Amino acid sequence: MSTMTDFKDWLELEGIETADDMLSVYRPVKNNETGWQYALGPAKGSSGNVILTGGCNDLVLTPKSRDAFIKYMDSKFETGVEEEAAFEHAMARDD
Repeated sequence: MSTMTDFKDWLELEGIETADDMLSVYRPVKNNETGWQYALGPAKGSSGNVILTGGCNDLVLTPKSRDAFIKYMDSKFETGVEEEAAFEHAMARDD
């Protein structure tokens, strides 16, 4: 396992492509939610940096890159990650 800082490369290496996949990363990073595949915690010895774990590679985010990560994730879909994931779930159930 390696630790990375480039979130675009990290997303590609982790194979995160669908809105549902992205939601499992987005929610812990944006809201520090637990119960997802990925988890967010403080990075060792760093002021304000966090580390995202749960996949093949860990991702370290500074406060500035954390904000950029959230904006990048939302920009992947016209309606945002959460809305797109809800839409994908509804379409899968034929709602």
